[in-house]
Amino acid sequence: MNSCLAEIGNKELVEEFDSLNEELQVMQMFFNLHLHKWADEEAKAKKAAHVILQLNTTGDLTYHHFDLELEASRALLELEKANPEDDIVLVGASTAKEIASAFRNYFRDVGAFIGYIGNARDLLLIGKQE
Repeated sequence: MNSCLAEIGNKELVEEFDSLNEELQVMQMFFNLHLHKWADEEAKAKKAAHVILQLNTTGDLTYHHFDLELEASRALLELEKANPEDDIVLVGASTAKEIASAFRNYFRDVGAFIGYIGNARDLLLIGKQE
């Protein structure tokens, strides 16, 4: 059995996954997290002590860098007010490594997870099981 949806075939399972992913943009969000995990040169250059992570409804992740906690806190309130649908969090960290450490469950092996999902999707489409 490939999934908890044993009554549907592989092709239908992939179509359901693709449909849900198009609506929720989960894989795009994970892909963005994976890219941003390695893209901390800007933060290092700015020597920012605080970062606001803003994840919008389409899965795009934006970093906002601040030196001062008070400045970051004010910006956080403004961003939350202007973007009530977005997930926004203030992190006391200046590098992607520090952010990943603060949010281990979100950043742990994101690249591997993306690869596993893509591989499983492909195997379902060609009818193989592993």
